[in-house]
Amino acid sequence: MIEEDIHSCSYHCQNPVCIKAQRDELVDRFVKDTADIAVKMTEHYFGGWNNALDEAAARVGEIKGFGQATQDSFAVFIKGLKR
Repeated sequence: MIEEDIHSCSYHCQNPVCIKAQRDELVDRFVKDTADIAVKMTEHYFGGWNNALDEAAARVGEIKGFGQATQDSFAVFIKGLKR
């Protein structure tokens, strides 16, 4: 039976077991690559976002016309936006 034969195959092999293994390998590679890209994009996006929020929270004291309680509320709100 073909499935039980010992052979070396490539992506042109028509053995059903090999076709399934190749399909699964390609899916696994695609999912891993896609996940890696998503993680890098998320880290880049939220890294910049979090840095901007940190700066905004540090500078909330520069807001003129608000009392300390309002400035503190702004700082807490801004830090709550971090991802």
